[in-house]
Amino acid sequence: MEHSILFSLLFLVLAYLLGSLPTALVISRFQGLNDPRQAGSGNAGATNMMRLYGKSIALLTLLGDVFKGFCVVWAYQVWFEPNLLWITLTGLAVILGHIYPIFFQFKGGKGVATILGVMLATSWGLALFTLFCWLIALFITRISGHAALTAALISPTVAFILDDPFTLLWLACSLVLVFSHRSNIKQLIASKKSFAE
Repeated sequence: MEHSILFSLLFLVLAYLLGSLPTALVISRFQGLNDPRQAGSGNAGATNMMRLYGKSIALLTLLGDVFKGFCVVWAYQVWFEPNLLWITLTGLAVILGHIYPIFFQFKGGKGVATILGVMLATSWGLALFTLFCWLIALFITRISGHAALTAALISPTVAFILDDPFTLLWLACSLVLVFSHRSNIKQLIASKKSFAE
């Protein structure tokens, strides 16, 4: 389809609305489970779902969030002429929809899996490398939030080195991840201070 600002704007709205359907909350309601935002870390993401309901539910949540990010950006690239700016905005729209869902009082997940889905649709090599770094960091720290922050620092740096056309998108995603993990950062700083004392 020929690129049209009107259709692209409508697609941005659609991307945000689809992002606003957090897999964790949908699965919880279908399974008759309690709202994950009311227990554990209070986060509607795979990590909290595993903490509350086990690995299988967490895996479904993870795959759903990745699939959501991937499908939206992939669909844009299929239906419209390639356009770096609009693909970037579409990716950010679905990610922000996941973190701040309009259907759930703007309280969703932290965006890690959805960002991975967006990355797979645009820069799959970088996505696999970032996932590998996340797994290594998770193995070392045993804390998902710390692993996500490590990946957030690595991905835009590697993208810049490789001259990835979506480097600005990954930089924006890194800033979003840092902001969504601000509570983890505060805990990390507090633990460092207590250790030093």
